Order: sequence, then C-alpha cells, then structure tokens
Amino acid sequence: MVTSNQKVLITGGSSGIGLALAQKFLENNNTVIITGRNLAKLEKVKAENPKVHFFQSDVTSDAEVRKLAKDIDQQFGGIDVLINNAGIMLLLDTGHEANDLTRQFAEIDINFNSPIRLVHYFLPQLKKSKEAVIVNVSSGLAYVPFAQAPVYSATKSALHFWTRSIRLHLKPHNIKVLELLPPVVDTPLAHGADIAEDDNLKPMPPEKLAQAFWKGYINSKEEITPGISTQLKIMSRLAPKFIFKQLNKKPIPKNTIVRTLFLACAVLFCSNLKAQDPYLGKATKVEKGISAEMPFESKFIQLGDEKVHYVESGEGDPILLLHGLPSNLYIWRNIIPDIDENKKVIALDFLGFGKSSFPSDKNVSVEVQYQMLKDFIEAKGLKNITFWVQDIGSIAGMLYTIREPQNVKGLALFEAPFMPADVMYDQLPFSFKAFMRLTRTQEGNEKWMVKRNFAGKKLSTNFFAGRKLPKEAYEFYSQPWDEEERRYAITNGPDPASLSFTKGRGESEFADLLTYISNGMKESTVPKLYFYAKKGLVNRKEAVEYAMENFKNATFHYLGKGKHLLTESHPKQMSTVFSQWFNQLNEQQD
Repeated sequence: MVTSNQKVLITGGSSGIGLALAQKFLENNNTVIITGRNLAKLEKVKAENPKVHFFQSDVTSDAEVRKLAKDIDQQFGGIDVLINNAGIMLLLDTGHEANDLTRQFAEIDINFNSPIRLVHYFLPQLKKSKEAVIVNVSSGLAYVPFAQAPVYSATKSALHFWTRSIRLHLKPHNIKVLELLPPVVDTPLAHGADIAEDDNLKPMPPEKLAQAFWKGYINSKEEITPGISTQLKIMSRLAPKFIFKQLNKKPIPKNTIVRTLFLACAVLFCSNLKAQDPYLGKATKVEKGISAEMPFESKFIQLGDEKVHYVESGEGDPILLLHGLPSNLYIWRNIIPDIDENKKVIALDFLGFGKSSFPSDKNVSVEVQYQMLKDFIEAKGLKNITFWVQDIGSIAGMLYTIREPQNVKGLALFEAPFMPADVMYDQLPFSFKAFMRLTRTQEGNEKWMVKRNFAGKKLSTNFFAGRKLPKEAYEFYSQPWDEEERRYAITNGPDPASLSFTKGRGESEFADLLTYISNGMKESTVPKLYFYAKKGLVNRKEAVEYAMENFKNATFHYLGKGKHLLTESHPKQMSTVFSQWFNQLNEQQD
C-alpha cells in the first residue's frame, strides 16, 4: 500500500475520527482535503493544521457533491484516496409515534446514501489513480445491532455489506476498498457523557483509533476492527442471539447518545480495552510456508480396553508431545522433524481424540486421561521424560511433573491452565467467557459440541489456529469429529466452562484442579520453558505475568502474534528454541 504523496479526501474531517485520520495522513506526507458543513470548524482545523485543505460541502446534497468533485479535479487533478467518514447517530424508540421521520431519513442519507454518492462522483478520478483506495467508516455495530439506535445500526450494516460488494466490482479497476469499523470513540458525540473515572471505561481516543487504522491501512486489511469491534465480529458468528441480548439488555436513559451506547457495551467489553503490552521484542507474524502434510506412520498400543494412537521417531531420552483442545497429535507435525535428531520424539492422541479409541462409558475425565498417560509411559518404558504440552495435554503433563518429578527432565508448555481459577477466568477474552456461558450446562455443551459439532467447524479451527488453514490441514482437525458419538469426548472431559458460574471464585471440580496444579507448579523446580504469544487465548497478559512471578527454574520465550494452537503459527521458531533449551538440559545433566 502506498502511504505517502497521495491526495486524500476525508468527509466529516473537521473533528473526531475524520480529523484524527486527516492528521495521520498529514504525518505521512500526503495532500489532505477535508469536508464538512460547519465553516467555522473547518477554518479552525486549517488554523491548527496549515497543510490541510478544506471545502465546505454537504455530502447529502447531490449538487454539492457533484460540484465538490469538479472543484477538486480542477484544483488538485483528482484524488487517490476517498474516506467516507461523515455520519450521525439518532437514539429512538420506534414504539413512539412522535418520532421525527425527517431526522430518520436524514440519518439514512448521510450514513448510507452519501458514501454511494461520493463513490459515484469521484469514481472517474479514482480510476485514473495508480494506487486508488476507498475507505468506508462504518461501525462495530455493523456486526451486532444496537436496538436503541436502530437506523444507525441498519445504515452501518448496509454500508458494511455494500462495501464488501463493491470491493469485487472495483478490484478489476485496481481500486482497493477497505472498511474501518470503530468501537465507541471519544469524539464530540461523546462530550458530556457521564463516564466513571476509570481508564477501562473510557471510549477509545481518536488518536489511538487512527493508529489502529494506519496499521491496518498499510497492510491493506479489508476490515479494520479496533478494540471491542473484534469481539463483536467474533460473537456475531459464534453466538449471535447471545451477543444481541447482552448488547441490548439496558433500558434507554434520558441523557446523552454516547452514554447510552457506551454503558451498554462497557460492562461487556471494558476488560478487553486494556493495552496488553508486557511483551518484549517484535510481535512477529505467522510464519509462511507452514506444511499441512502429515509425514509420520501411525502406531497403536493397547492399554487395557483402549487403543492409543501415537507417532514416534528418533532415539535417546524421550520427548513426549501432548495436544490440547480441540485438536490431536497433528498439531506437532511440523515440530517433530526439527527436533528428532538424536532425540526420541513421541506424540500421542488422548482417549477420544484423533485416532485413539473412545471409552465405551464415555469417561474421558482428567484422571482417566492421566492414568492413560501413566500406562503409556510404563508400557513404553519411558525414562527421564521431557514434556512439551498444551491445553488438556498440559493438565496431564503438569500433573505428572508434580506427582512424578523424578522421571521428568523438563517441561515445555504453552496455552496452559497453570494459574488459580480466579486468575484464569479474569484474564480470558470476552469471546471465550461468552462461549463458556453457552456451554456450562450439559444441555448447552451437548448442543454446541455434539449437535452443532463446533469443534469440527472451520470457523472454530481457524479461530484457534490464528490463521486460515489450508483444506488439507482442516481435514485432519475436523475428520475425528465426523462421528457424532465421539464428540462426547469434548463434553465429558475437563470442564473449564464451570468457572463461569462464579467467575472463578466458587467451588467446582475444575477450580479444585486448578488450585492443585497452580500450587504444584509454584513449588516445582523442574526446568520449564514457557512459550507465549500476543494475544493468546487461554494465556493472555495476566497469565504471562503470573507465570513470570511464580515459575521457578523457568525460561520464557515470546513468539509474536498467535492464538491457541501456536504450533500452527510459529513451528520453526518454537522448534529452534526448544532444541536449544533441550540441549542445555542435557549439558546440565552430563
């Protein structure tokens, strides 16, 4: 994306989001033109930003927009970037017959009709540009409607779908079409809102929004969703009824517009607005060229009534790889080849997962999986084990490390529940907490996991992986869940959703398990290697800080950007760091 020496037109540029975007483009040596209806505001912006150009223009007037296009073409030779930012929001209850119909139609005109009008009249200029871009500023409410602003929500949703459509139309003309979907922003619309003196309850400053926009803009990101807009997008797909109900359960107050909208959202999402930056180093992106091939021969071992699937390679002290939800040993396919030289590497499927058998009584509790792990270790005669574990695999691996430390050389882990229940629950993202509420009862759990096969859906797998997986990889993750009966392996295992009943502050089997593990991990002196990513899923900022404060004899490695299945985003980096750490363990034992 070209970011300098462009001619940029921003509607509604005299304040708020439009002004912040104008200043960002000015900082990067662009010619910036803003429009607005209020001449005094435009002149004030010009006085404070001498390099900006302005035209007084009403974007709802066909004649004025047509004249604006003509004047800009004559004075500047056309534009390269069009940012449709102008908009208004009206609160109303449709049940009141006294509502002003004219104002509602005006809201439709400025929020939706005007971008269509601007694109129509400026299209000839954009077609002449070598690097043309259209940015439509909609709203996070394009994903989930805010019932107290029905026309506003409808226009932003319409703008969202119109943007997606014209993106296809304009691609052959070399015109990029992006969309900025802001959360609640501290604009003039918010002035006078009665918001608590708490940084977590403040709307996003326009400057911060502009920074988030710029990051997406330079990477040509089609949908830029700062702050809570990301959660709205995710939850509109995962649980649309739930998020709509949560967003609209507050009554309409008789004061400012933004207070109404903001207080309805803040209770749900304020914890996610905190800047999460305990991370040292560069937030590296997902690695390229990650193979989807599974190059290992399946092996099986009979343990009592159950058959356990595993793969194995190499010689020497064993490295045991244990997967988590909602996956199987396939997550280790790109790890094993890079660490198996002079090392015995084994990855196995837990009972009910991958190709391992599913117990006839459907019991795949923590202790059942742990006993299977112990039986596997004994049957294979594994000594001086190094674990590399994640999620439910980390529960089994940490339990073994706590109970059998004499047989453990080291413990590498990521995305693991090693903290007390309240710490774990508090730091989880809103989307995770919301899904926990949906699945905390047996009925809800079976509805989502068994009947709807959530774990086998592409959306679920891609969400956990933090990237769009190729078809070949997706099939390895989804195929084990094709059989409906096997999906009970998820519902009958560890139950983190139970924490949502008391927000991690009450009694439950899973809370007791976390207490046991967290106490054991604080006391453990077994060498540890902890991988973490920004922002993670089970391990976010507070989890990373907890590990750094409480782990003994630990090495910490920040990978960069990642979600839950970090081996799907940074396999080469993880393999390299693990191998170096493992070699150091060998040197210390020699």
